[in-house]
Amino acid sequence: MHLIEARNGGTPKPQRAGESRKATRPMATHPGPGPRRHWLRGLFVLPFIAMLWVSSYNRLTPELFGFPFFYWYQLLWVVISAALAAIVYKAEH
Repeated sequence: MHLIEARNGGTPKPQRAGESRKATRPMATHPGPGPRRHWLRGLFVLPFIAMLWVSSYNRLTPELFGFPFFYWYQLLWVVISAALAAIVYKAEH
């Protein structure tokens, strides 16, 4: 007997076009990260601030492998951002 039929005293509920007769189950929910891990998401603010503060890296020296500081500093933050994302992911999953 279906869940809907049990509620109606055993009489089947009329179906609308396109509905299936499968009993519906509530969707499984996964608990989110504990309150102690939410602070780790704040690490994503660091690259955002570093890239918006342009005056801190708006210069040519020091060079790294012939690239001016302006370019390699930004590329370094791409790598740092990926590392931060991995840290937060590992902590929450």
